[in-house]
Amino acid sequence: MEWEPGKIRWYVDGNLYQTHRTKEWYSSGGPSPAPFNKRFHILLNVAVGGNFDGDPDGSTTFLQTMMVDYVRVYNRAEPQSQYLLANSGFETGDLTGCFEWNSSVSAQKVDKDYPRQGSYKLTHWASGAYQQITAQKVNVPNGLYKASVWARSSGGQKALKLYVKDYGGAELSSDIGTSTVTEYRKYTIDNIQVTNGQIEIGIWNDANANNWAAFDGFELVRK
Repeated sequence: MEWEPGKIRWYVDGNLYQTHRTKEWYSSGGPSPAPFNKRFHILLNVAVGGNFDGDPDGSTTFLQTMMVDYVRVYNRAEPQSQYLLANSGFETGDLTGCFEWNSSVSAQKVDKDYPRQGSYKLTHWASGAYQQITAQKVNVPNGLYKASVWARSSGGQKALKLYVKDYGGAELSSDIGTSTVTEYRKYTIDNIQVTNGQIEIGIWNDANANNWAAFDGFELVRK
């Protein structure tokens, strides 16, 4: 079983059997969506009866036995960005973990139209001219970092960039630019020296009417 903040995948003998995302999970014990970033229990169970295989009858053979050799839990070694940024691929289906600023009207949304990976992506668009920031501010250990995002756009913006600031140094950016970006391209800011235990990473978009841009897979990795 692979357990991530936005989804859980089950495998049998190495073959993917089932995937559930937070928006798809139902439980009578709590509200939807399920909080996959909370503490979970591992339950080993020999069930008798119920909706899955029906109630026992005269043909049921007792007793049944489940032999357990071991249960092992591992921390996933990569990507480190899973633990530095919340909802970095927007797989909660919303903007969990992000904050925003806009000049007049919010031009951001999470949707399913052509994500780079997974089911969701972030989109900036408005029918009129707009300025939009979508960002996260996180606490991190001091050290050297690299920030990146995958982006595509219609072009035509006055300015469109990935930026980092409030980390103890001058603001840095990676220019996505004003030209059309047809396919997803990775934009990176390298060698960010965090000295005050925090960092803000986000997108600054100063756009004309009907300009759009799409973003997926934010990363913040300690080097």
